[in-house]
Amino acid sequence: MCRRFHLLREISAWKPIAKDLPMDKLEDMIQPASLSDLPELGAQILKGGVKGRVVVDVNK
Repeated sequence: MCRRFHLLREISAWKPIAKDLPMDKLEDMIQPASLSDLPELGAQILKGGVKGRVVVDVNK
């Protein structure tokens, strides 16, 4: 029961964000990357040089 409560609370917290966040803004925050990019990207992340989210396409 406790897990279900936490899940429901998390879902209810994300609903307003999902409704109010413009998708074009979300797309601007995403940096696509491939697996071969990860060594350099990891170094950039550790130096604080990456802003937003990185989405790794494991098929590339």
